[in-house]
Amino acid sequence: MLLVRWLRPVQSHEYRFGIEETGRVLLELGLQKLLVNNQRMGVLTMDDQGWLAAISIRMISQSKLKQLAIISSTDFFQQHTNEKLDGRVKEQTPFFDTQYFLIEREGLEWLKTA
Repeated sequence: MLLVRWLRPVQSHEYRFGIEETGRVLLELGLQKLLVNNQRMGVLTMDDQGWLAAISIRMISQSKLKQLAIISSTDFFQQHTNEKLDGRVKEQTPFFDTQYFLIEREGLEWLKTA
């Protein structure tokens, strides 16, 4: 299992580097479970949304990912963006289960028990 936690709002280049590293580790270790905590990250720009969809499709298609837990803030725009991107990615990748949580501990519990 890999846990990614954004500690503050990030600039585009920081975000892209972090996502590329996440993908590298996911592929290198053949991980099946991923938790991404976006609570403090903020909302992605349109450019970053398009970039994230493309890199996610490429990485997830090559990975063994089975479960993705996303920890979202209560911000409606962030939640909407997460769900929209998830739908775009799932149209072009092998099946993986995504669940959304507001509390990190609940996401971890879901990954551990499923």
